Amino acid sequence: MGATWLTIKAAAERLQVSERTVWRRLRASELETRMTPDGVREVAIEAPLTPADNLSDALSVVEQQGERQIQVAGAAVGQARELSKHLTDELHRTRRTARLAWTIATMLTIGTGVGLWASARLLGALELEQARAASQATTIEYTADRLAATSERAQALDSQVDALSVERDHLRDAREALVEQRAEALVDLAGAKARTTTTSAELTVAKAEIDRLTTQLEQLAANPPAPPTDGPVD
Repeated sequence: MGATWLTIKAAAERLQVSERTVWRRLRASELETRMTPDGVREVAIEAPLTPADNLSDALSVVEQQGERQIQVAGAAVGQARELSKHLTDELHRTRRTARLAWTIATMLTIGTGVGLWASARLLGALELEQARAASQATTIEYTADRLAATSERAQALDSQVDALSVERDHLRDAREALVEQRAEALVDLAGAKARTTTTSAELTVAKAEIDRLTTQLEQLAANPPAPPTDGPVD
């Protein structure tokens, strides 16, 4: 049956596969291609793709989805770690501020009585600042606890990423095995075609010989040979 020349997109639609699979078959020299005078690449389509090609295409799609999930999980883990570092630094700064305020208040309290009223007001302001710092520290600690839970989820995501990586490797191995099996099947098919061609030639020769013998038998039946006359005559 003659080949039909189609564009890459039309060939993919005809074969019900992705354009990526058509390009892969072109690179492997499994499909014949040509360029039209308008500069459009066309592909010669003679038969649909094998089940191995369709499965290989499906494996490629699964692999792409796995890689996208790995990238999303990695980004989430990075953001969680950056937030944890920021909150930890903020908690340390708040605690240093509270300790400094208490130190200043203590020094003012044990100092001279001059300016005691002003010192008392300053001490009250420092105590208020300490209360605010303590409240902020409590909020930060609560956030840190939530962040710890987020970190645990991030670790779970890391485990999922590792599992997806292993599954991706398995899919790649399976695809490579399918490619090898398909190559072996093509070799076997070529051998079978060669044997079929040889057998057909032998059958043609045998048929011709049978026809020749049949013709000779028909001629002998129509014109039987005369009986021998070399015997004694009575």
